[in-house]
Amino acid sequence: MNQYLWNESFGMYFDFHFLNGRQHCYYSLAAFYPLWARAASKQQAAKVVRHLPLFLQPGGLAASNVQTGFQWDFPNGWAPLHWIVIKGLQNYGYDLEAQEIARRWIRLCTKVYLETGNMYEKYNVVDMSIRTIGRYPSQKGFGWTNAVYQKIAVDLLGCTVC
Repeated sequence: MNQYLWNESFGMYFDFHFLNGRQHCYYSLAAFYPLWARAASKQQAAKVVRHLPLFLQPGGLAASNVQTGFQWDFPNGWAPLHWIVIKGLQNYGYDLEAQEIARRWIRLCTKVYLETGNMYEKYNVVDMSIRTIGRYPSQKGFGWTNAVYQKIAVDLLGCTVC
């Protein structure tokens, strides 16, 4: 994995295009999967964590730092990516960063729920709404959002009435 995905110059994991034999140097939360899997060294994890400001928004983490019009990019935030990043950060002792991301994500999901009565598949983490980009509007009642919300609220933030 490190041979193909790790880029020491950038201090980041990137996708690798096997057909052309090159990395695609595109900043996305996929770079945190090695932290979640405990596959990164402590030094690599520290370098990846330095890139958190590229993704951090009022409502949590944007999937990437580029707005392409695709749904897995800026400004969209996704529950499973939040879980991967939060757990990856915790695996390497970045508990304060994990807590901050958790608070922002819970704040966004709760705000939208109080406004609409629904949980959603994806959110706009910049303006803290469901005005997302992609092929279709954000879908209501998404299981992965419900599960991640519950796990973060109870396990990370200590909510006893969630």
